Amino acid sequence: MKGYIIGPVKVALTYLFGFFFHAGPIKKTPITIKAGNHGTTVGVGTETLPLFEHTPHISPNSRGLIGLAPKNCTGCSKCALACPNKCIEMTPVDPPIYTWELQARAKGKEPRPLKFPEIYFGRCMFCGLCTEACPFEALFHTPLYETSVTTDEKSGMHYTWQAMEQVLKEGNPELYQKIEDKWKKLIPELEAKAAELEKAKTPEN
Repeated sequence: MKGYIIGPVKVALTYLFGFFFHAGPIKKTPITIKAGNHGTTVGVGTETLPLFEHTPHISPNSRGLIGLAPKNCTGCSKCALACPNKCIEMTPVDPPIYTWELQARAKGKEPRPLKFPEIYFGRCMFCGLCTEACPFEALFHTPLYETSVTTDEKSGMHYTWQAMEQVLKEGNPELYQKIEDKWKKLIPELEAKAAELEKAKTPEN
C-alpha cells in the first residue's frame, strides 16, 4: 500500500520540479535573430545589438555564408566545378569591373568576358570545397549564417555576386578591408603601366 502512494508522489514531485526549473527562463526577455539582414543583429526586446555580443561562441573561422571579393575573382569557374551540389552558377558581369579591365590594359590586352559566381544557399551544404578550390583568394566563409525565408521568399536564398560581396563586408570586415587596401596600392601601379603602353602605341607626330 505504501508503495502505491510513494510512487505517484515521486512522479508528481519530479514534474513540479521540472516545471519550476523551466518557469524562470520563460519570464526572461526573448532574444531573436532578425532575419533579412544576414543575421548581423539580434533583437532583445525593443533593443538592437550587435550579433557577436550575444553569440560569442561563433568562431570567425566557422563555415557560414560565403562571401566574395570581386576584385580578386578572375571568373575561372573552379569554385562552380568543385561544388558537389551544383549550387554555384557563373554569371556574366557586363560591363566588367574596373580592376578587371585595368589588369588587361596593363598587359596590353583587351579584357576577356568576365563571370562571377552566384550561389543558391538553399542547396549549399557549406562543405567549403569552393573556397578551397579558389586559387585567387576570392571566396571566403564568414560567421554569418541567417538565411531563413518563408516558402514565398525562396528567391531570397539566391545570392548575386553583389550580395556575396556584402556578406564578406559584413561577415569579415577586417579581411574585406585588407583586400581593398591591397587594391588601393595596386591600382595606381596598373594605371601607370596601362598609360605607358597606351603612350607607346600612340604614333608621334
